[in-house]
Amino acid sequence: MKGRDGNEGTHPGGQTSPAGRGKSRKLHVTQSLQVVGIQRLEHALRSLRHALCILAAAMAAAHAGESPLHTAVEKGDRKQVERLLQGGADVNARTESGETVLHYAAFPKDAWFAAALIKAGADPRATNSAGESPLFWAALEANVAVARMLLRAHADPNAPDAKGNLPLHAAAHNGEAAMVRLLLGQTKEPGTKNREGLTPRDYAAAGGHAAVLKLFERAHQ
Repeated sequence: MKGRDGNEGTHPGGQTSPAGRGKSRKLHVTQSLQVVGIQRLEHALRSLRHALCILAAAMAAAHAGESPLHTAVEKGDRKQVERLLQGGADVNARTESGETVLHYAAFPKDAWFAAALIKAGADPRATNSAGESPLFWAALEANVAVARMLLRAHADPNAPDAKGNLPLHAAAHNGEAAMVRLLLGQTKEPGTKNREGLTPRDYAAAGGHAAVLKLFERAHQ
């Protein structure tokens, strides 16, 4: 029924009719249920995302096979590293892909971690399943301080990875002049080609690293 204002469900005088009030209540209840449903769904999705993140992290850690010492070094936690070393942790423990703890020491810019591990007996010439040494990783990370530490511990700058790349290839690819300068003085054959037939200088040229190219030119003079 239409009222004086032409709106359905109102009596003369503007009061809502019982039928109109019923429709209004139903609409309100329906909207409320929809809001509650959406809120519950959003909460469920947040909970699911959180659970999946936790599961993914746990699976990644389990899959990688990292030891507590790997984790402590990666986080740059000196105190934890000291505690683990004092407790007899295996400094040459490997992940499932063969990385030793010393590989992980290439990440922190603080060379203390590499020094502590080497002092505790870590092997500076250990390689992972890809044939990469800790020195190779330091070159990839442009971590000059750690590279110097590894070289002093007799890491081999002439040891290629499974693809024939030397640490010098990695350094030239990154375009880090300080690292290239360091490794050029230690590499017997700077013109070594990898399995793709590329030399360290080729990587520097491809990356447009002018400062690094000058270092190679001087090395050939």
